[in-house]
Amino acid sequence: MHCFYSQATALVHIYTDGSVLISHGGIEMGQGLNTKMIQVASRALQLTSSNIHIQQNSTEIIANASPTGGSTGTDINGAAVQDACDILLQRLAPYRKSGVSWEDSVAAAYFDQVIYLHWFRIRIFYFM
Repeated sequence: MHCFYSQATALVHIYTDGSVLISHGGIEMGQGLNTKMIQVASRALQLTSSNIHIQQNSTEIIANASPTGGSTGTDINGAAVQDACDILLQRLAPYRKSGVSWEDSVAAAYFDQVIYLHWFRIRIFYFM
């Protein structure tokens, strides 16, 4: 497999009400890819999946996506979602104090003008 096929991009928005919107480059074809991306973000952000939503795929948002086939859609797009969530959590860390709700933490970060959305592009190399 060529390395240029093994890359993915994810865009994760956290809104001021605490809800999360994910865009990724994979194509949902009944294999549960969108559900898996919600699960990745849910675990990474420690939120219930009901707070996380998927935006329909669009090349206006995620351009030049790698083909979705087999389990690679989950592998590469899930890694991009995970990394974007990890970066957002690092930015929100000063606001995530014991006893403070997710929503209050996000609102405080918003009022302090902390960036609360993140793009992440990841490349995964398969060696054969």
